[in-house]
Amino acid sequence: AVEMPDESGSLYQILKILGDGGVNLEYMYAFLTRKAATAYMVMRVENNERAIEVLNKNGIHTICQEALSNFIGKSGLCPLFICPYCLCSVSPMT
Repeated sequence: AVEMPDESGSLYQILKILGDGGVNLEYMYAFLTRKAATAYMVMRVENNERAIEVLNKNGIHTICQEALSNFIGKSGLCPLFICPYCLCSVSPMT
């Protein structure tokens, strides 16, 4: 998953980065949370490692499934969730 601004052009930027990096996107879905002006996009790609490398290289914040699952289950009171497996982080605060 990736965290992105909830504004016009954000999705295009993510998809362009993936396409330019040779990452094949199989499907995706996006959703909003309580965090103001932020959206999250969950993706299924052919090569996870390559997608993470390309996105991180271009300054896109990636979030692993563990962090996203814990984040979605939170009430919004936790200021930061850091995944114990890959150390990515998600902040549910506005």
